[in-house]
Amino acid sequence: VGFYGIRRAAQTLGDEARQHLFCENMSFIAKYFDYIQYEIAVNKMPPFMPRTEEIDVLDNLGTMGMNFVDAYLDSNDENILPLIELLSRQADNAVPRMEDGTYYRVETMWADDLYMSCPFLVRMGKLTGKSEWYEKAIQQVKGFAERLYIKNEDLFSHIYFPPTGLANKVPWGRGDGWVMWTLTEILLHAEGKVDTSWILELFQKMANALKHLQSPCGLWRQGLNREEDASYPETSCTAMFLLAFARGVKNGWLDDSYLPAIRSAWNGLLNNSVDREGNVYGVCMGSGCAMEAEYYFDIPTIKNDD
Repeated sequence: VGFYGIRRAAQTLGDEARQHLFCENMSFIAKYFDYIQYEIAVNKMPPFMPRTEEIDVLDNLGTMGMNFVDAYLDSNDENILPLIELLSRQADNAVPRMEDGTYYRVETMWADDLYMSCPFLVRMGKLTGKSEWYEKAIQQVKGFAERLYIKNEDLFSHIYFPPTGLANKVPWGRGDGWVMWTLTEILLHAEGKVDTSWILELFQKMANALKHLQSPCGLWRQGLNREEDASYPETSCTAMFLLAFARGVKNGWLDDSYLPAIRSAWNGLLNNSVDREGNVYGVCMGSGCAMEAEYYFDIPTIKNDD
């Protein structure tokens, strides 16, 4: 995800050196991927990039796959193609699924995993020219929404527990941030290729709900629908909502009434989350999950958390 940001910033700024950095790093992983797997088989832990071992886990598979497709489209490095093909097969066959084909983690389903899957799926559509990949992404959103969407709040629960059939009804900031970012990825890549009207409607409903939950300092809270002090203003979800809102206005999915929220979020991040040396504050550390909102309030923030 960090490399995604490097690539997008490089494109925006016309920074060829950082664009090259992105492509070189993706090519490096592709070049040594088989060796990494050998190291894992022999020594159980490779000397670098240990997370490449688990390519049936969306956290790893989807975010790598997304970058590999972008790197291939940028560089035409054909050495990346076999790894893209492997990851696309894994996405189709290796990741656990519910009866209707929706991805999950067997004991849990996380809102986060929309981002860990759909941006890769829509890029496969762009790479292959096959609309079925776009449709797969849209079906994933529908499957997640069926289980996680809180209709009376137009937000997503963070977690659904398949053994009990219950969602935790906790709209965790970063979880909903992943969802909003994902919806923009689908619209950016699939709009005009397949029917994205349902995705657009969902995006607009969630944006409207979020606009009214922004705190006075410009940041959104850890528990989006909770205003007590324990539900602290959180940096990563604010950054993702800012990205989603800005893309929404830029592409005509949202109207100009969202501009004040965009400006407030931008200034909120500058005033609260980043210092002159580039240190980043207020990012909730990686979470587990629970049924209670208070669990999320107790998760600390970490300076420069990745």
